Amino acid sequence: MKKRMSDPDRGTGRTTGLMLQAISKALLNKGENIEFIDHAKQGYNEAVNHSDRMECIIDGLWLSMCVSVRGNRVFVRSLTKTEGNSK
Repeated sequence: MKKRMSDPDRGTGRTTGLMLQAISKALLNKGENIEFIDHAKQGYNEAVNHSDRMECIIDGLWLSMCVSVRGNRVFVRSLTKTEGNSK
């Protein structure tokens, strides 16, 4: 008998929505590190994956932001004018 995924939040876009919320909060609080917190348990590998996905979203929107991973935590920060605008 195969064990099936029973998490109703899988595949719903919830993680992407939470990423967009963290990006939005960082845009409203320039220079401040905003932590992205997923709805599912997150280890280091998931944190790196989420960081990569957030960078893709940020690049697609032509935003000047940086994403960092510290252990199993992901942070996003909107760059200030003094940090330069590379886009």
